[in-house]
Amino acid sequence: MKGIEMMMTAAMCLVSLLCGCMSEKESPTTPAVTATGVYETREIHVDREGMDIYGMAHIPTGVDGKMPAVILSHELGATLDRVKGYGEALAEAGYVTVCFDFCGGGYGSRSDGNVLDMSVLTEKADLEAVLEEVQEWDFVDTDSIYLMGNSQGGVVTAMTAAEHRDEIRAVVLVYPAFCIYDDVHEMFDSPEEIPETHRLLGMLLGQRYFLDTWDQEPYALIQEYGKDILLIHGSRDSIVPLSYSDKLAENVEKVEYHVIQGADHGFLGEDFALAVSYIINFLNSAQTGGEAA
Repeated sequence: MKGIEMMMTAAMCLVSLLCGCMSEKESPTTPAVTATGVYETREIHVDREGMDIYGMAHIPTGVDGKMPAVILSHELGATLDRVKGYGEALAEAGYVTVCFDFCGGGYGSRSDGNVLDMSVLTEKADLEAVLEEVQEWDFVDTDSIYLMGNSQGGVVTAMTAAEHRDEIRAVVLVYPAFCIYDDVHEMFDSPEEIPETHRLLGMLLGQRYFLDTWDQEPYALIQEYGKDILLIHGSRDSIVPLSYSDKLAENVEKVEYHVIQGADHGFLGEDFALAVSYIINFLNSAQTGGEAA
């Protein structure tokens, strides 16, 4: 009997050991980010259905192995220059960052496309094309890709993350313009009333912009993402009311919410530095400990 008991005990120990090994393989730990403080900058061009998307990649140097990546989306009517400062700061912190001009996203855009043909859906297609490109880079850890978007870029980021949930580890939204949906519905009673061109925030936009926005209710879309979100907004935002981010934080789970007191739409000086610190802390937590899945 003792011999049988010893054999059973040994077998159980062996099974336990094997199960432990399997568990480790099924739940690998993500290495901490290596921040060297230096990076190289590369101009990139991404094709989206025959249209050229112009961008800049900031790639940390002196790092062994694959690195996490952050794709940044700019505001309505702007260019990548509006988010480049964030991209540079995050590259110094150890993240590959990609900033790009949306096609027709602004009058100074270096990407193809016309402002009158742009909408949140065309910008979503641009972001998806850039995401697909970044996933092909051999120095990027495809299990650690993040999206960050400011203002309208935040809306486009939310839409893209919801549809590509398994590909995006976590999301950063900076004063996201979730008000656009309400703005369009206040302008028109039905899609049939939308003219060929109309102004929003002083910018002349095409009919497609308003038609494509009509059914894109942002709170319902971001609910579909269901992963970690960092939300940052200025208390004195003169373009996107703070109440829209308050509502997002109240109605969506897994949101880390920071209000920067006295800040307007676009962070400068100490406000910018504070936002960057929030973003780096959030991303580092998502990388090493966080359940961002």
